[in-house]
Amino acid sequence: MAGVVWSRPDVPGAGDPMVCTIGDLASWLDVDDPMVVGPTVAVIGGGRPGPAVAVLAAERGRQVTVIERTAVFAPEIGPPVSWCM
Repeated sequence: MAGVVWSRPDVPGAGDPMVCTIGDLASWLDVDDPMVVGPTVAVIGGGRPGPAVAVLAAERGRQVTVIERTAVFAPEIGPPVSWCM
């Protein structure tokens, strides 16, 4: 992830300690820790990293909601892999 800066959305509650960026979750991506990620997860953004984190969280038993402002998930992957709503 060199050179990448993960930002928090400019919405109420974004500064809450339970709100994490992918950078904040670096250790959890390798090893599941229920103290880092709770039982319910909201992933903001349907770009390539969002669905990947959502799938990992679901595989680890979390209830996951992905929030995306457009009707297309992971458009950078391209058809037929990207998902449309």
